[in-house]
Amino acid sequence: MHQQEHVVCKMDKIKNYYSLYIDTSENRGRGVFTDEDIPKDSLIEISPVIEITNTDENTVKYIYLSSENTKKYLSLGYAGLYNHSDNENVFTKVDVETDTIRVTSKRDIKRGEELFINYGYRLDYFV
Repeated sequence: MHQQEHVVCKMDKIKNYYSLYIDTSENRGRGVFTDEDIPKDSLIEISPVIEITNTDENTVKYIYLSSENTKKYLSLGYAGLYNHSDNENVFTKVDVETDTIRVTSKRDIKRGEELFINYGYRLDYFV
């Protein structure tokens, strides 16, 4: 018999500071967009993360790794759906003490614009 893992999640930690929505992203499937202007250095979202133990080729693109690459986290907010760009307009920080991820704007973002992270930086943004 397969032993099932139980995950405790602090769902009360989800907080969106701006109106976000999911829509079709050109050449990328779907992406996260803003329904209002977002000023530079604004906190956009705080969402819970859960530590996961098993990944495969379908889930690995949605995870954030710990700074030591020993733990894997899945975001329960929009953060798992942000697409990659070398010219990202948001950055993420995972707080392992509170099991949350924080998304902040790197520059002014206009209404209707897609939010992008740089997948290469995802490994470095742990508190």
